[in-house]
Amino acid sequence: GCSSLENVDIRCVDDYGATCTAMNGLFAGTKLQVIDLSFMEDLSSLEDTSMLCAGCNELMYIKLPNVTEYPNLGYANFLLSDCPKLLYVEFPSTLSAPNLILINDMFVNDSSLLMVKFPSTLNAPKLNSAAELFLRCNSLLKVEFPEDFTEESNLQDLASMSSMFEGCSSLISLSIPHIPDLAALTNTSKMFYGCSSLENIAISSDNYSE
Repeated sequence: GCSSLENVDIRCVDDYGATCTAMNGLFAGTKLQVIDLSFMEDLSSLEDTSMLCAGCNELMYIKLPNVTEYPNLGYANFLLSDCPKLLYVEFPSTLSAPNLILINDMFVNDSSLLMVKFPSTLNAPKLNSAAELFLRCNSLLKVEFPEDFTEESNLQDLASMSSMFEGCSSLISLSIPHIPDLAALTNTSKMFYGCSSLENIAISSDNYSE
């Protein structure tokens, strides 16, 4: 791996996003401190972003593409895992990934991560696992679901949220203004295990009560 890489600029590659099918492990193990992918406008061919920045020990900030449509994306697991200096992640306001299957372990072991802001609308009807999503993010204070997080979000195949927040010892409260029907959900084991500061969980939905 490029374990000493500190700077890279891929903007010079014409139509890089439009033609790219896999970005798995693209920056994994590098010493990059900031990654800016905001220049990407078309990621319609992208199928795999797993381990995109896994093991980036110096990464403090990533600016994700302001792209709302990922028609072929199937895998985003371990996307930003083992990034001990990463502080904050914000997703686009809406996100549609109709073929996305896995996002498990996306932020696992990100020990400095303070906040993640999710889209208002998330359309991922084939998503199967969000297990260990924030596993051992022991500085995590807030996971923000916008007030207009709506029933238009589709997570109908989501089966596992096991250990989703396990080890998030700084998380005090979690508020989800609205969650869609999770009829396929069967595994929530250890979802909040080790959340020693957690005092309140508030969920609002036609299908669930607080």
